[in-house]
Amino acid sequence: MAMTLRNIVLVVSAAVGLLLVGGTIGRGCGDSESERKQNEILTSQLEGLREEHKEVVTVNNSRISSLQEMIDSKNTEIGAQADLILKLKDKPTEVKYIIETVTVLQPFDKPTTVSIKDLPPEKLFGFAAPDGGRIISDKMESRDTNGDGVPDQVAFTPYAQTIRLDAALGEKSSSFLLRVKSSYDDKFYDIPLDANVTYIDKDAPARKLIRPDLSMHLGGFVGSDMVTKDLVAGYAAGVSVPWLHPTPELDLLSPSLSLGSAWRPSADSQVLILRGGASIISYNVGGHGKALLKDTWVGADVGVGTDLSVTGGLTLATRL
Repeated sequence: MAMTLRNIVLVVSAAVGLLLVGGTIGRGCGDSESERKQNEILTSQLEGLREEHKEVVTVNNSRISSLQEMIDSKNTEIGAQADLILKLKDKPTEVKYIIETVTVLQPFDKPTTVSIKDLPPEKLFGFAAPDGGRIISDKMESRDTNGDGVPDQVAFTPYAQTIRLDAALGEKSSSFLLRVKSSYDDKFYDIPLDANVTYIDKDAPARKLIRPDLSMHLGGFVGSDMVTKDLVAGYAAGVSVPWLHPTPELDLLSPSLSLGSAWRPSADSQVLILRGGASIISYNVGGHGKALLKDTWVGADVGVGTDLSVTGGLTLATRL
């Protein structure tokens, strides 16, 4: 029992230590003390000026090394972006941000058919806001010009629409707020939108399909003994080398090595093992704008242990 507890403490301590070291290295040295104080001052000032908006969208910026890299990616929207860049009348190599925003305004009424004699005195048309408000684009009024009590004329009054897009751009992430108002009531309404931001950083390495990285992981596994076929389960922590990156958020076939503890129910025993294998697939669940953890990889792996076990498992990882 003492040996088992010692193994558990050793593995857990190694796992926690590895993840802490990985997170620390991944974050880098951090801001200097003066920068942190300045950020605190600015944060306090911004809080005092803040107006809360539910439809603000924050996204992680894609990072590329040059405009040429974006052109080579064969983006289907590059035509519109190329026109915008050329209209800057500046050197294309000096462009830093390329932004694409998409929004859809939905009408608040479905199409209806009404006979002329049943026309309402007034009808409003426009778009629905997420908070239940209405962005009025037109007003219809029916008129009885000959005094017979039956409407015989329809008049439409259009209202000007003001669309405002506010953006805060950072090197790593950006936030957007789209608001629309009508001259009918002169009230702004927040509108949902999708946004993509590409930040061109000449110092950033170009993304490569094959590029070795280093990752720290922690996970559990289950399988069987190659000789006795007994059930084996356990947990381990270690390192892997992601090298195949089909997309920025996806890795495949990453070799791995870890230290762990394997438990055999048939023998009611637990032993310390080295486990070698590969992470078959790993996905960065933190690679999205609203994610809480920005560098959190969840994966599935297979491995062979020094106790002659063959196992498969799930891992949680962070990059160095």
